[in-house]
Amino acid sequence: MSTVLYLSAILIWVPIESLLMCTWGKTPGKWIFSIYVKDQDGNKPGFIKALKRSLRVWFFGIGMGIPFISFLFLLRNFKILSEERILPFDRKHGLTVEHGYHGVLKNILIFLVYAIFVYYRIAVPFWNLEYTPIFNERLYFNSAEYLKQLGYSHMKKGEYPEARQKFLEGLENCTNLEIKDTLLNNLSWACYCLGEYEEALDYSKRALELGNNDAIEYVNYANALYALNNISEAEKAFQFANDIDNNNPYALYGLGLVKYDTYCFDEAIPFFEKYTSIEENDPYGWCYLGLSHLYGCNNMLKAKECLDKAYGLSPKDIFVITGLCNYYSYVGEYKEAENLYFKTLEENPDNYDLICNIASLYNDEGKHDKAIEFADRAIECGTKNYLPYRIKAEALFALGKDDEAIDIIDTMLADNPLDADAYYVAGDIYQDFYYYKHAVEYYTRALETDSAHYGANTLKTYINKRKPNITEQVSEFIEVNYLYYKSNDKYQEIKNRLKDKASVSLSDIVDLFNAARKDGDMFSLILTGDDYKYYKDMQQVNTVEYRSMNETTDYIRISSFSATTANDVLNIIDGIENSEDRYLVIDLRGNTGGDTTSGADILDFLLPDSIVCNLIYRDGYSDAYYSDDQRIEFKHIFVLIDEYSASCSELLTLGLKTYLDNVTVIGRKSFGKGVGQVLFEDKTKGFVIFLVNHYWNVRQENINEKGIIPDINVDGDSLEDFMAEVIKAIESL
Repeated sequence: MSTVLYLSAILIWVPIESLLMCTWGKTPGKWIFSIYVKDQDGNKPGFIKALKRSLRVWFFGIGMGIPFISFLFLLRNFKILSEERILPFDRKHGLTVEHGYHGVLKNILIFLVYAIFVYYRIAVPFWNLEYTPIFNERLYFNSAEYLKQLGYSHMKKGEYPEARQKFLEGLENCTNLEIKDTLLNNLSWACYCLGEYEEALDYSKRALELGNNDAIEYVNYANALYALNNISEAEKAFQFANDIDNNNPYALYGLGLVKYDTYCFDEAIPFFEKYTSIEENDPYGWCYLGLSHLYGCNNMLKAKECLDKAYGLSPKDIFVITGLCNYYSYVGEYKEAENLYFKTLEENPDNYDLICNIASLYNDEGKHDKAIEFADRAIECGTKNYLPYRIKAEALFALGKDDEAIDIIDTMLADNPLDADAYYVAGDIYQDFYYYKHAVEYYTRALETDSAHYGANTLKTYINKRKPNITEQVSEFIEVNYLYYKSNDKYQEIKNRLKDKASVSLSDIVDLFNAARKDGDMFSLILTGDDYKYYKDMQQVNTVEYRSMNETTDYIRISSFSATTANDVLNIIDGIENSEDRYLVIDLRGNTGGDTTSGADILDFLLPDSIVCNLIYRDGYSDAYYSDDQRIEFKHIFVLIDEYSASCSELLTLGLKTYLDNVTVIGRKSFGKGVGQVLFEDKTKGFVIFLVNHYWNVRQENINEKGIIPDINVDGDSLEDFMAEVIKAIESL
């Protein structure tokens, strides 16, 4: 009988309460507590909305007044209110709750109401064992709603296996479509967090089939698709979510991420900008926004501002630290990146991602041996990830150790014969180092394993479009880069003849190049056959040699300038203690040049704040190379040159002589090559083209066909002959 009366009271009171709410915006209880319920426009809620809210309050707010259950619900709602400032049933209906001031009399009245409530709703039922609840408590504890709430509680704690289990239990006998929809969505997210992407996709599909189709359902669906590398469909789903609610932060983040990962950095910016305006304290959003500004618009200031914001929000997060270090690497501040990485490594010595990032940084710096060391360290971690294999292979290719690089790729593939991502990574490495035929082969194998692999399909298409004919590649390289390019009839005739030729031979390429080369240009050349093999062998030779001559003098020999030379020199001179009290000998005899930027980078290590040189190109564009105010000082620097010292050797010599007053040049007049080269290599056909594409000036001075006159002449050719003059010069200082 008491249960019937109780239910009747509820049925009577709920519509009355709803009527009071839509009329005055409050009930007697809310009047006591000075509480006002309003909709988003600040008006009183409508009757239907008020009725729905009242029912939810009775069910989920106070648990139907059931002893202990009611108390637990009150505690839960208090916790939610403390954390989120709004209760679920108010958020559900778009309502807000305002709290006004109440005086002493109302405070007394509030105390009496609480005392009565506690006495009759908690104390009396506890004492009266014959109290009969509205429905069986066992039934409630096994209801879909209760299991949903319990699963959600596990989710918030990161207990995803437990959450998944409760959601599954709730789903078993659930007939309420609204609750079923929520359970399926929560299941999708729990499975996603557990890395069970196929299951996540299945549950999100089932949720969508129920027809509710709100933004979050499409977000869950998109996340699962994205995790399964179905990028194009994921983008569509994120866009659907954004169309439904263009302020949904997860949809905005997802769209930004799709654009970022497909290298459309400028298109990612507006999504991440809007996302960070909503989720102001998410470091990942700020990190992606900063990197998008960096890679998409080359906006260094904006990139640094966003990345600093991310770092300030989460200074120990590896992803955020990596983002900031990527910025440092991009702008050439490698030391800053190293310092931050190694500071973090001290606190996380076994962090796989961190070790990989350091290896990648060393590759960017040209410190390929160190890159290999850290890549091996990452491989030893045993994590199923292809990044360290990629880093190591790239380092070996850069060092000219192509066979060893290919062995690393083969090892990676042997361990993962059925993984599309492994083939994709292999193709990507081959593409980066001009093995286009191999790249297409492995992209194809990736697609055979996973036909929806977005990256493999995109890059295979790109290569096929970019490389339809070797003739087009070589002619484009010449016409865009050659400092002395001038079209002529012979060149055009050969180009047109080869354009549609099914098979272009190596001799055809040589004929095309020779037709374009200016008469008398001895610095533009093509290497094939044995000459090409010799060039490849020389790539593996260390170009820098160091020795300590005595207690006061250090000796560095640079035989040529490669992409790694500058960092090799830096590692040497940076390790010389008390350098300001020592003499440095730089031996450039017989060094015919090489990578111009490598010489400019060495000047940066040794010179004060200055423009070390300008590179001037065919279109008149000038590219200035700067030295900052950080430098390694020596007591005196001696530069050894001879008639074979050319190009980059002369740039280094002239830069030191121009900007420092403690430099002595010893030897014979240099060659006089004030130009620099770029190269085009095709490893499949086996040739490399060296092409003059700029000349350089140091304070408007160029030594082309003039050479550099030494301060002290040397007739002999041996190192002893040159060092004898160095010793004399030191004694005279």
